[in-house]
Amino acid sequence: MSGRARRSAVGAAGDGAGAHAGPQTTAGRRHRRRAAEDVLGFERNLVRLYDPETGALEPVARTDAVADEMPERPTYAVDEGLPGEAFQAGETLVIEDHEERSDDDDRGPHRSSAYLPLGEHGVLCLGSERADAFDETDVSMAEILAANAADALDRVDRERELRRYRTVVEHGRDMMFVLDEDCAFDLVTRPLADRLGYDRPSLRARSPRSLIADADAVDGIDDAIDRLRGGEADDVAVETDLLTAEGDRLPVEIDLSLLPDEGGRHGVVGVVRDRTDLRRARERLRDEQDRFSYLFDSLPDPVVETEFVDGRPRVRSVNPAFEDVFGYDAASIRDRNLNDLLLPPDEDVRATARALGRRAEQGQIVHAEVRRRTDDGYRDFLFRGIPFDRGDGGRWGFGIYTDISDQRERERRIQVLNRVLRHNLRNDMTVVLGVADYLREALDGEPADRVGLLERTAESLVRMSERAREVERAVRSGDREPVDVADVAADVAAEFSASSGADVRTDVVDTALAGDERLRTALRELLENAVRHNEAPSVAVGVRTDDRTVEVSVSDDGAGIPDRELAVVVGDAEITQLTHSRGLGLWLVKWTTASMGGTVEFDRDGGTTVTLTLPRADA
Repeated sequence: MSGRARRSAVGAAGDGAGAHAGPQTTAGRRHRRRAAEDVLGFERNLVRLYDPETGALEPVARTDAVADEMPERPTYAVDEGLPGEAFQAGETLVIEDHEERSDDDDRGPHRSSAYLPLGEHGVLCLGSERADAFDETDVSMAEILAANAADALDRVDRERELRRYRTVVEHGRDMMFVLDEDCAFDLVTRPLADRLGYDRPSLRARSPRSLIADADAVDGIDDAIDRLRGGEADDVAVETDLLTAEGDRLPVEIDLSLLPDEGGRHGVVGVVRDRTDLRRARERLRDEQDRFSYLFDSLPDPVVETEFVDGRPRVRSVNPAFEDVFGYDAASIRDRNLNDLLLPPDEDVRATARALGRRAEQGQIVHAEVRRRTDDGYRDFLFRGIPFDRGDGGRWGFGIYTDISDQRERERRIQVLNRVLRHNLRNDMTVVLGVADYLREALDGEPADRVGLLERTAESLVRMSERAREVERAVRSGDREPVDVADVAADVAAEFSASSGADVRTDVVDTALAGDERLRTALRELLENAVRHNEAPSVAVGVRTDDRTVEVSVSDDGAGIPDRELAVVVGDAEITQLTHSRGLGLWLVKWTTASMGGTVEFDRDGGTTVTLTLPRADA
């Protein structure tokens, strides 16, 4: 190093580029300057402190000799001059002879100088008018003095921070406490005392351990503090229950951290958070999860939980019914593609399944009749795909499979039998009627009368075939188109009066929208039943409405529907050879009304009143 300079490491020093000393007292500066003068015997001493706001080493205290010889000392940035060099390096810098340095701007009248870092706080500058004035003993003594000064400055900073901290805590709105080195209360905030039902002096006088509800939790908090003091963690969160003054439990979470060490054991600061609402929410969530798990496991229908990954439904969980029906163990199929497990090889079926999957992945609820491979072969299911959000950004859904194989098979058989029966019955009855017509012309007397009975019976069977077709058409599912109920009732009543000659009155109020054109079929059947089975009856059609429903009633003053016939229709008696309806009219009324979402009631007090209750379309 030019100018005969040498360095000496100082244990208390550090990198000054980011240091922060803050303002110091005038008495403290004077004490450190006089100590250098008295202990080391050098009259030219200067203390420079680092100012974090300006980033400079400011001259703050100096001996009288320096003040007299150089009243205005320069201010250095931390990367400028010899003071800045020593501060940044964190090492003592000794200049044995300033006259040998051409770039020296801090020499003044000095021939030799020593620059000693004061930790993160600044630099102690010593000067002498003699060259080579600082021997190893001088430097060692100066470094001891600088290290003590740095410690003193650190202590002042800590004390200042503690005062600031205490002021903040005292006036804070958080529930906080401070424990001393013996884990006794040193400070508690008013919000904490109020929440526990104490005044602050009374709470401070209590042992913190006496506020912990469970002995195991006391041991846990002691262990947490030991870990903090042992340097195993910077902060620790502990969940426990505190006891209020009334003896009630307060569920809390306590964040524990250390206070600055003053040479003994660390004090501890704790921030307390009330977990009452959180605990209630967790308990509700746990109850909901338990109920869901019970429902999930107890459903008789197979259920699978899937997550869509790259457009493919990956199995995440299944219920026991899924394992039984499809023959897979839950653990063995986790993360597998659901379609690979259940779909038949038919490409059309697979394409349809992929389309359903895309709709479910987009968040749509999916309903479809599907065919899937089970442990017993292929079966038909009503599939319902229900998407849900788990909050993790994934695409999740439940798939529910209701086995409708037996129902589908029955429907196919009934459909075949119905069509064959109706077709054959109509064709055969056409032949019978043709033969009967021929016989009537060929016979006279009683045989001809018998032919008339044959014709009436055949015609009745043809009408029953047509009625069966109306039943099928009426109960077939489809979109419901709202109609004006009052207008429909008035039209059917007028139409039937004209065709039958019967006296049909109407009592229609408050037009309402409900049902659809199937209502005409039901009303015709009720009017025909009232007129056909009674002699010169008086028939009334009425419409009433409220906020949710529409009631359509057909009343007559006749003998009423026979008990055994009504019992079959309302379900009080089985359909057997001995108890069966004489026709399909009442069945048609019942099924038609049910297909529109309504109900049928029968009242036989002084005649018969049949009431259809239907939902309003605008409700």
